[in-house]
Amino acid sequence: MGKVNSCLKRVFIFFNFLFGILGGVLLVFGILAHALHHEQIENKMIGIFFLYIIGGATMAISFVGAYGAYKEKKWALIVFVTVMSLGGIALLWIAVPLVISRPTVYSVIEEQFRSVVPLDEADPQIQQAAETLQAQFKCCGLFDGYRDWRSHIPQSCLCSPDQSADKCEKAERSYRMLDFSRFSDRLRDTEKLVYKQSCFPILMTYAEKALDITLGILFGLAVLALLGALMAVIMLCQIKDQPVAAPAVFTVNPQPPKYSELFNNDNCQIGSTGSVDTTNFKMGKVNSCLKRVFIFFNFLFGILGGVLLVFGILAHALHHEQVENKMVGLIFLYIIGGATMAISFVGAYGAYKEKKWALIVFVVVMIMGGIALLRIAVPIGVARPAVYSVIEEQFRSAVPLDEADPQIQQAAETLQAQFKCCGLFDGYRDWRSHIPQSCLCSPDQSADKCEKAERSYQMLLLSHFSDRTLDTEKLVYKQSCFPILMTYAEKALDITLGILFGLAVLALLGALMAVIMLCQIKDQPVVAPAVFTVNPQPPKYSELFNKVDC
Repeated sequence: MGKVNSCLKRVFIFFNFLFGILGGVLLVFGILAHALHHEQIENKMIGIFFLYIIGGATMAISFVGAYGAYKEKKWALIVFVTVMSLGGIALLWIAVPLVISRPTVYSVIEEQFRSVVPLDEADPQIQQAAETLQAQFKCCGLFDGYRDWRSHIPQSCLCSPDQSADKCEKAERSYRMLDFSRFSDRLRDTEKLVYKQSCFPILMTYAEKALDITLGILFGLAVLALLGALMAVIMLCQIKDQPVAAPAVFTVNPQPPKYSELFNNDNCQIGSTGSVDTTNFKMGKVNSCLKRVFIFFNFLFGILGGVLLVFGILAHALHHEQVENKMVGLIFLYIIGGATMAISFVGAYGAYKEKKWALIVFVVVMIMGGIALLRIAVPIGVARPAVYSVIEEQFRSAVPLDEADPQIQQAAETLQAQFKCCGLFDGYRDWRSHIPQSCLCSPDQSADKCEKAERSYQMLLLSHFSDRTLDTEKLVYKQSCFPILMTYAEKALDITLGILFGLAVLALLGALMAVIMLCQIKDQPVVAPAVFTVNPQPPKYSELFNKVDC
């Protein structure tokens, strides 16, 4: 069979060894869960079976992959490629929709929790869970602090004596109807101080971190699965059918050959000096399939760089009047686009000509670029909730809108007219008694999307409005603008993170292919030329014929 590159084979076997360890860890978790929760096994049987199946399948496919690489068996590598590709696609199928629907997931969770408020009327199990949460995180209520319990504030809401005063607040008189007959004297003295922090924001912080970790694991496993499939495909390209060699046949010639047949031939004449043609001794051959894939990869990468350059040129041409304000962004597009085209050319040249220096430059630049992209993307993904909080704080600082800067008011009105909404957070109330025309519902707007403004908010300057507007002046858009704006911001951030992670993965994949080609390129062997000297006397016939060792 065609020889598989030894460097690639070792990396692939080590990859499968780690993958097998992962499967073993999942199996151990399943066994431990089975042993520790054998009394409640019926409720958790599905999860335990899932661990058994995934762990066993992971160990099995890692063994098949390692066996296929070690023995260079095509069937084993084909099975490995199929399973790993399907597994990677399945993981991405789960992870990508989860990222896209992340805000919706949070909204559904919030709705579920809001449905149990007020807590004093909730199910006893929910009340017990809420009290456990309050005692653990030193918080009170879910959304509105102690008010969520109304006049039945539990003991778990009371601040402890060692708690700092800035984390506690006094409950209003109407919320202090507590049954303290079972409390200690210490608690009676502090009965008016309850935790200021609500529990739901704390709970959501942990939920967001758990979701971030889950998404990281899903995307990481998907990338590893596709990397393993790629390495297996490269090995399949290197394994070629074994040529059928005809057996060597030796015949006995009763008559020795003529002297001229032994000593004279067309390639080596007496009295001449020559050398062996070394033109066929080339560098170690790079797999042609890998080379084509790599060159095509660099072709697409070069197109991406060209697109960035075109965007920069178009932006420069369209906004030449305001170019000073956007010069940094234009320079960034020029540099990134030019560098991308240059490195793609270097990579394609190195693969086509099998030049080590070009491939090494490509590997270094792509690894640095991939790490830089991950350095940008990972902190953004981790700090995503904090980014949303900062954005919300910035927008809340502009409320009430009737006292905001004129530019902010103009931007808010443009937003309202475009998305058919009013205000930022609390609808038309954000404008107080100066509701603008952009908040008024149009006649063709459905009634469920509009509401009547309260009398105290109806002081509108309508002198420049039409009669049609006067008839509907009390109907304003019900929807606030900030949630709509945040939906678009979340989608934009999702797309940005997808592009960053996608480019990082492509950069590292390109670097991996270049490293594999470097492993296949070997130094050219130095062959000494064969020199034929002139012998004035031809050798004896017996010296030529008797040297044959049969």
